[in-house]
Amino acid sequence: PPPPPSIVKMAAPAPAYYYYLAAQMTLKQGDVNEAVWLLEKAMAHDPHSPFLKMETANLLLLLKKQDRALNLLNAVLSENPKNVQALALAGRILQQQDKAPVARALFEKALAEGCDDQNIFLLLGRIYWNEKDWDNALRVFDMQTKRFPDSYAAHYYRGKVLIAQGKLAAAEKALLQSLKLEPTLEEPRLEL
Repeated sequence: PPPPPSIVKMAAPAPAYYYYLAAQMTLKQGDVNEAVWLLEKAMAHDPHSPFLKMETANLLLLLKKQDRALNLLNAVLSENPKNVQALALAGRILQQQDKAPVARALFEKALAEGCDDQNIFLLLGRIYWNEKDWDNALRVFDMQTKRFPDSYAAHYYRGKVLIAQGKLAAAEKALLQSLKLEPTLEEPRLEL
């Protein structure tokens, strides 16, 4: 008789799990190339696993293989366009490749989906800063200060944007808050 359906469902991921564990052990030994090869074997057994694709993409980035990592992230996003980690990581890669408009869109989507990575707020705000889009930069840093009130960087960059907008009293308040949170910083003192 054929095996029960539950065993059939479990049989497919078992080799993937084996290769994943082997990749982790290989990674602990410092062989990133071999770990990538093993993860690719795992993905062959479980081609729809976003986890395996994300793990492999992160290792590919260690090997400076951004395009291959981006291909995996795009595969994750094609199956789940709301995957916050894939949106954020793809955005970072594209920003490093000087593709700010595409990175901006991915970061915006990641934040809209509830991303809680402070760095994404900073990266997105800096894109708007570089584009001299003060209103959107302020919007992003306002969101960050509300979500992470203890982030000295959020208050600092918010203060810089307010200076650029000529709102000096509000800028001073933001910069002082940054210093209150991190008294050893010199940058806010220079802005004041």
